[in-house]
Amino acid sequence: MRKTLIITFLLIQILLSACSGTPTPAVTPADLTALTGTTWMWTGMTTPVQHTDIVVPQNYTLRFQDDGAVIIKADCNNASGSYKVEDESIQIEIGPMTRAVCPPGSYSDDFNKYLGSAANYFFKDGVLYIDLAADGGRMTFTPFEEISAAATEAPVSDPLLANPWQWTSFINPVEKYTVETPENYQLTFQTDGTVDIKTDCNLASGTYTTEGKKISISVGPMTMAACPPGSRSEEFIKYLGYAAIYFFQDGDLLIDLFADGGTMRFAPLD
Repeated sequence: MRKTLIITFLLIQILLSACSGTPTPAVTPADLTALTGTTWMWTGMTTPVQHTDIVVPQNYTLRFQDDGAVIIKADCNNASGSYKVEDESIQIEIGPMTRAVCPPGSYSDDFNKYLGSAANYFFKDGVLYIDLAADGGRMTFTPFEEISAAATEAPVSDPLLANPWQWTSFINPVEKYTVETPENYQLTFQTDGTVDIKTDCNLASGTYTTEGKKISISVGPMTMAACPPGSRSEEFIKYLGYAAIYFFQDGDLLIDLFADGGTMRFAPLD
């Protein structure tokens, strides 16, 4: 009798193992949504010997994409990269990056070094924490929305600064087209006269000036990844260099180019 029970138990275990052949997802949709749903600003760094508060967290940001890519802003430099998560572990690999020399006191090099040592992550009270390998420390990230809440309480006098802009269409005397993936081509104008640029698989920083309705955009350091066929990365950068006049229509930003070169239309990025 006992032998029969043992055999029966073993058969049940085998059947259960066979039925559970589908692997469990490493990250639940809720976890992935929490990670990819915002821009994360680096607000603090704690090591075994000290804690550092980041004075200008908006200069050090991460934005995780659903496709495994990550967009990195490291002070005066921009980078693209990739990330992998499994349960609570995370790995971040930094790819093409600009090589501008940031001003004294910048944490640009430290930021990239720490990200390359990322080992684990977790959330607490809406804050993202990334622990580094070998007890190297803990990075603290706060959502962009929380840090910028105080700034957005006051009305923005310049609508250019109201939100990031995504390129939706282009028209000139000989052609007109709609941009297939507008979220891949973005402008974010800053109050200090700089502009953050996403141009498909590349990132760039630049400067801009306005006078009345006139606008001038100068593209600075930029990553040099080879974007896939069909990308409008090069023409996007070329058109920005010809920016001459800007105005708003139905909530959209329109930029006219020099010498009747065409009009770029941008919609607010939600």
